[in-house]
Amino acid sequence: MLRLTLRRAGLLVVGLTSAGCAEPEAPAEASLARLVAGTPMVAPPPEQIRELEAITTAEERAASVAFDLVGSPRGALVVWADEALHLQELDRGGRAVGDARVISPAGEGPIQEVVAARSGDRHAVLWSRRDATGERSSAWVSEGGIEALGPTVVTAGRQLALTGDGDGGFLALARGPDEACHDSDAEAGRCATFAIHRLGEAGAPRPLLALPNPCHDAVAGFVATAGRWHYAVCNRSGPKPVTTLFTAQRSPSYAEASELFAGCLDVRALRLGERIWLVGRCAGVRRVTAIEGLARVVEARAWEDVTARCEGERLTLQAGELRLEVEAGADGLAPLLPEGWVSERGRAVWTGDHLLLAQESADLAGPRRSAMRCHEGALR
Repeated sequence: MLRLTLRRAGLLVVGLTSAGCAEPEAPAEASLARLVAGTPMVAPPPEQIRELEAITTAEERAASVAFDLVGSPRGALVVWADEALHLQELDRGGRAVGDARVISPAGEGPIQEVVAARSGDRHAVLWSRRDATGERSSAWVSEGGIEALGPTVVTAGRQLALTGDGDGGFLALARGPDEACHDSDAEAGRCATFAIHRLGEAGAPRPLLALPNPCHDAVAGFVATAGRWHYAVCNRSGPKPVTTLFTAQRSPSYAEASELFAGCLDVRALRLGERIWLVGRCAGVRRVTAIEGLARVVEARAWEDVTARCEGERLTLQAGELRLEVEAGADGLAPLLPEGWVSERGRAVWTGDHLLLAQESADLAGPRRSAMRCHEGALR
């Protein structure tokens, strides 16, 4: 066993991994299982009040939307919540295949947030809701039933993430009840807690993170690759939001925390090939950075004036000299698309010949869906 403590610019990270385990392990004891990110929030000086209020207002406008769109072997799956939770299979062109099914019926309390993921040929859905018994999160896996993940905090913004492990299994990152901050340096009082749940496995979740001053969108993303977990969260270190990417590796045992995108909003993490991309909006400009393995292979740079081309089953996105190749089945693409193609809270999947889009809608029949077809190298 290796216990590793890292300090990076006000971050306290405590990790415990085991070279004999199949995946990065969280510590067994709660006292060791705590990762405390960020420095305590202090009152900003008067000249920063206006800037802080502008950021907060932008966050409040970006309310959660209870739907998701993910790739599938036949095309895509769209899930959405009204009074119930629905799932609809789509073909490669975005047309419905069969009837929508109800995963969770109406009458069990309003659903706040919905996320979905693919792992091989299987899919899973994770959601949070508030009912008469309290606030909780639940999950559903294809060819399985619904399982309760335990108490959670139901609030606006992104508080959940779901990822496939590549072997048909799923890992959920969910916000739990707030608790007193344990770090002696933290004066924020209450910290948001997060834990990882392996879906379909009995036992308690793995305590992972205590986060002082969480952002409106506390969770930026969670990606599992062979032997590694990458999860990104946002909290306020001083007046501005800061996104921190945590990476835990099984063998050799290693953990790292990197502060990214200070002052940026709506940061998302997604996987394209072997790289983990993070996209955020900084002072009105989109910026990206990329991690491959344990190294940052693309330093933060602007992602503006994006163009999109398609050839065969590959989609190419380019901004300046930076070019991304997208394979069929890739999802989570909305933050990378040309401006105006999809809303800030929209979703996008590339099926190999169509770009499928889903966006917010006041219609209880589900999100507004559209498709752009590849024709002579262009999407129309």
